[in-house]
Amino acid sequence: MLRIGIIGCGKIAQVRHIPEYQENPNTEVVGYYDLNQERASALANQFGGKAYKSLDELLANPEI
Repeated sequence: MLRIGIIGCGKIAQVRHIPEYQENPNTEVVGYYDLNQERASALANQFGGKAYKSLDELLANPEI
């Protein structure tokens, strides 16, 4: 299972990347980062996972 971290939570992530990862049985989206923290938090609430406050924090997670 690949655990995915989304970097950039704009429209392309919302309508393409996240739905396509959700359809793939071998992937799980577990983290979100965006310069707009509210947008990352909204996606984490909607799809599950954690909104990270910094890109470094997301990239430091060894499970992603």
